[in-house]
Amino acid sequence: MKTVLVVNELDSTNIGDQAIFSGIESALLEQRCAVLAAGLQSGKWFGGERPANIAANHTAASSFAPMKRLKGVLRRLYLPIWTARYLLRACRDIRRIPNDALVMIGGGGVLMNNNYHFPLAIFLRTLIARICSRSIGFVGVSLGGHLNWMCRLLIKRSLLSADFVYVRDEITLSYLRETLKFPSAQIGPDCAFLGQPPAPTSIPASSTDSVPPEAELSVAINVMENSTGLSAMKFALYRQFISQLVVQNASRVKFIFFTTGWPADHGVAKDLAERLRESTNGAVKIEVAHVTNVNSLNLVLLHADLVIASRLHSAILSIKLELPPLCLNVSRKNSGFMNSIGLDDLVLDFTSPPPSLDALQSMAEANRGKIAEIVRRQRELGACMLNAVLSCEKQ
Repeated sequence: MKTVLVVNELDSTNIGDQAIFSGIESALLEQRCAVLAAGLQSGKWFGGERPANIAANHTAASSFAPMKRLKGVLRRLYLPIWTARYLLRACRDIRRIPNDALVMIGGGGVLMNNNYHFPLAIFLRTLIARICSRSIGFVGVSLGGHLNWMCRLLIKRSLLSADFVYVRDEITLSYLRETLKFPSAQIGPDCAFLGQPPAPTSIPASSTDSVPPEAELSVAINVMENSTGLSAMKFALYRQFISQLVVQNASRVKFIFFTTGWPADHGVAKDLAERLRESTNGAVKIEVAHVTNVNSLNLVLLHADLVIASRLHSAILSIKLELPPLCLNVSRKNSGFMNSIGLDDLVLDFTSPPPSLDALQSMAEANRGKIAEIVRRQRELGACMLNAVLSCEKQ
């Protein structure tokens, strides 16, 4: 039995990361692998256990939050102390797995400049694995943001130490090959497609009053905070896009504002919903659903006639359910992934006025026939990727 250590953001409140880990884990279990787990940024060891209540945890990114509050010498000391602590945790993890075990990092937008915690954590993981002669690589990863020179250096060294690198979109593949001069990267799936959709059982509790049943259509809009690097002006345009869409269709639509696990997103969704109710004297019908896991997100998606996604995995999980989502181009990974799977027609420019509801429905319906084939291709890519990864040899 092959032992695989999956290093992933499974201790994050982000439902996308939960879906990715669940997909990887279920696919590996089908291959009769023993699956162990560790947090990518936190370095926390889970082994065969899984967080019981992810929604109650802080996101792993909060491991760098204290550095923002420190001043002077203490601020400069924080990063070396964190690095030493993480290095010890990575060494501990390697000692806990067999010599022939495989270390798998991913997936998601982990190749990013985000206070150095992603690039540095990845670099330390690959460094220790290489020193200890363990196979290690990346699955289903993509660019998640701008890379400065230090992050480029750390990530390139990590890639050069890897036995395999699978990225989930053409933009990332092109960047690795042309900018980082790393030609051996290959296209793989988004790992959330690897798992089977859970069977929904009940509708998640809403944070607002129930919506009257007489509304004609149900439109689910994924609302997010400004965590993708948008300028203040562009984020204002993003809010304006959603507001205009809601107001223009207030008389015929029930809107569901939903988030994907980030607490700050939920605050933005509630604030925007309240402002829209006030500005229309209660004419708009808006429910705010704060989903905390993949199953409850699936419920929101399945009960909607139309899905508008801001965060990528709200779109991906909609596609996995064979529902065509409209995806806002709030980040390069959104447009990059949608383009790479042939759904560029469903990418909306939030800096322009929103199309009419009829136009949005027509766009979704025109692409509905593609969805099943896209899901099938992603699963096939995943099967090929796992077969190659599980049979790989150490460099």
